[in-house]
Amino acid sequence: AEFKPPNFKVDLSLNKKFITPNQEIEANLQSNYLFGAPVEGGKAKYYVTRSKENFIPQGWDKFSFGREWFWPEESPEVDSYVQEGSQLLDTEGKNKQTIKVADDLPFAMKYQVDAAVSDVSNLSVSNSQNFTALPSDRLIGLENEFVADAGKPFSVNVIVTDPEGKAIAGEKIKLQLQQMDH
Repeated sequence: AEFKPPNFKVDLSLNKKFITPNQEIEANLQSNYLFGAPVEGGKAKYYVTRSKENFIPQGWDKFSFGREWFWPEESPEVDSYVQEGSQLLDTEGKNKQTIKVADDLPFAMKYQVDAAVSDVSNLSVSNSQNFTALPSDRLIGLENEFVADAGKPFSVNVIVTDPEGKAIAGEKIKLQLQQMDH
């Protein structure tokens, strides 16, 4: 079989960078031939997967965010499959897909949206975009030494931010010190 390079492109965009549980995000697809005409009636296939992400808002690299599970605890397992589907492109080579984030996120997750478009000659081109799903729109960050000496003061810096890294004032925080015996 002879290799035939695709003669069209696929542009995929998402309407949000961050999302919280029970919200939806919209994936917008536009496919055009390289000479300008839309890929009218092309077939679009969407695949959405997710994986755990250690999310840190911009500017807060010294802080750790989100719950941590220490032995003997184990972090919850979350299925990586989210959804898939097929749709036809309209006369302008466009299509939209709505993705809903589950309401039970135990930690931040990176969602990957893959879209593959096939034209009438059965050539296929794909594109991918990512967004981050967070358990809340308020993120609590801690900065401290991991190990403390018994009987000595132990300092902890605490910050509450939004997903973009902007500090939020006036939030009440409850800190709990945990002890691990080895």
